[in-house]
Amino acid sequence: MLKSRLLVVNMILFFNLFLFIVDAKEGKIIQEIIKLPSLEGNLLGDSPSREVHIYLPPSYDKGPDRRYPVIFLLHGYTANPQAWTRGDSPDKNILLSMNSWMKEKKVEEMILVMPNSYNKLRGSFYTNSETTGNWADAIAKDLVKYIDDTYRTLKQPESRGLAGHSMGGFGAIVIGMLYPEVFSCIAGMAGVYNYERLFQGIQSYNSPMPKEMQEFKASGFFVQAMIAICAAFAPNPDRPPFYCDFPFTPSENKSNQTNDRFLQYQITSMAEKHLETLMSRREIFIDCGTEDWLCITDAREFHEKPNQLNVRHTYQEFAGDHNSHVMASIGKVLESFSKVLEFDHQND
Repeated sequence: MLKSRLLVVNMILFFNLFLFIVDAKEGKIIQEIIKLPSLEGNLLGDSPSREVHIYLPPSYDKGPDRRYPVIFLLHGYTANPQAWTRGDSPDKNILLSMNSWMKEKKVEEMILVMPNSYNKLRGSFYTNSETTGNWADAIAKDLVKYIDDTYRTLKQPESRGLAGHSMGGFGAIVIGMLYPEVFSCIAGMAGVYNYERLFQGIQSYNSPMPKEMQEFKASGFFVQAMIAICAAFAPNPDRPPFYCDFPFTPSENKSNQTNDRFLQYQITSMAEKHLETLMSRREIFIDCGTEDWLCITDAREFHEKPNQLNVRHTYQEFAGDHNSHVMASIGKVLESFSKVLEFDHQND
């Protein structure tokens, strides 16, 4: 009987040790509600306290003196960070994917930060707007400061990157150009970079514009996206309930002077204006699926512009559509960033 009990105890100890070893090889994801002051007072009435998912690498709890680079990941329109953290397979769960990428020596240990920018219009588009809130400042200033103050980060742009998918791809490239003192690496995955072309496509549907929030909720995806973009690009506090101007007169479906406010976010034009910043980036990563009819033309145009300007960057196309390779794209981005970011290897 005593031998049997000892055997059971030893098996339990062995099992617990095994779990400890497994856990030691894996990272973890923490969920926080973080107040971002730059979002206060937005006309939509969205809360400035935002859900943020934070990935910490395997060694984080073992090495109290070690500090880590940080990558901020921005999700797409209608999405939220849970799309990357709640799945039960590596292609839908960044924790499982990071375990695999690090095991294969493709990605270094780093902290990942995934804020939730879903709002009443289903997406912020990461610009500074009195309607949606100053999302660019919220990411580049408020969130970066909170993460640096709370976690063991390397507090320098040489150890900080910004990447995003779709709406987030646009946001990452724009914020990366506007805040060169914050991020040294930027990546746009399946980003929409030419909103003039997008609006022309939406106008061709000749859909009536919603006048109330209930009509917005009943509208199709592209009408909703256009209103969200207008709120982000052309805020107008005198035009409730969406508090924005449109790139054409709804009743006549014609362009108006408001279009100039949208052209400021044309990525190819921004690239020329912020050439010095782009030249100084450690990495600029662009990718898109060849079957992504929404974004492939934009991606190729954006790729061609750095070529014309002699800006070093990485460009990749893959066989797939807009959402088929999101986690794989994140892996390629983190692999690329791992080669150029500065790490705290002295405390490895």
